[in-house]
Amino acid sequence: MKPDSLVSAENLVVRRGRFALRVPQWNVAAGEVVGIVGPNGAGKTTLLETIAGFRYADAGRMSVFGFDPWRDPVDVRLSLGFMADDLPIFGMRIADLLRTLSGYYATWDQDLAQEVLRRFELDPKKNTTQLSRGEGTRVRLLAAMAFRPRLLVLDEPAAGLDLSGRRQLLESVLSVVRDPSRSVIFSSHLLHDVERISDRLLVLDGGNVIRDGQTDSLVGEGRTLEEALESWGRCDAVGTPSRNSMDGGLSIAKGLLRGICRCLHVDRCTNERNVGESQRRLGVCCADVVSGDLLRGHVRRGR
Repeated sequence: MKPDSLVSAENLVVRRGRFALRVPQWNVAAGEVVGIVGPNGAGKTTLLETIAGFRYADAGRMSVFGFDPWRDPVDVRLSLGFMADDLPIFGMRIADLLRTLSGYYATWDQDLAQEVLRRFELDPKKNTTQLSRGEGTRVRLLAAMAFRPRLLVLDEPAAGLDLSGRRQLLESVLSVVRDPSRSVIFSSHLLHDVERISDRLLVLDGGNVIRDGQTDSLVGEGRTLEEALESWGRCDAVGTPSRNSMDGGLSIAKGLLRGICRCLHVDRCTNERNVGESQRRLGVCCADVVSGDLLRGHVRRGR
């Protein structure tokens, strides 16, 4: 792992049924905005979930802040914000949700939370069960940003947003990386948005890395990102769901149970627990569940 890298992958292989994501070498430095693009079933969500610690590497290595996100989830998640548009959140007022989450993160920035709340035009008194899809997206993004993570990981964050909402989203993402010690990794089918804010691109197709490099160099002058993808001949801007892109809710549920066991330090043989440390770790896991970061109660539709 390079000294200035927040994320590093080497000979990474992540299998999901018959599908396999393969990333020979990839690094994300502090201060970068990295866009991940490719057709449905390319492996974008699989990669992002591996970074966040929801999936383990079948081979090779994934390192985040110098930790293995699967084996050291707490060390990673204390400084990583994860957001996807379809993650569930508890039914309560927005203000109560934010108050609950603030107790789990020492870095929670109440001023930032209030600023983003106003920017996103969210009513703190509104119950999360009454949110439109766009409002739900904003709440999830707010929860992922408000504790000022060193790394913000976003899976299709603009889904369900209108033009105004997308503009607010882009402004929020850019505000994160004004701090040169922080980075953003995001996937999106909205290629114009990706091209507009990404310093670097990672292009996936069929689980393989097709391109990796600076956005300007890869796209080139006089053409758009969509035209560049078409010229490479293997990546569609927007594809149709494939069997490889169907993530099973059962797989996520198993990952949740394994994560809770690790947080509790449960020994498979003796069932002994380090109570004090377990309580601390369980608290972080509970925060993940409340913010919708860890628990998936449904089968994810392929992207």
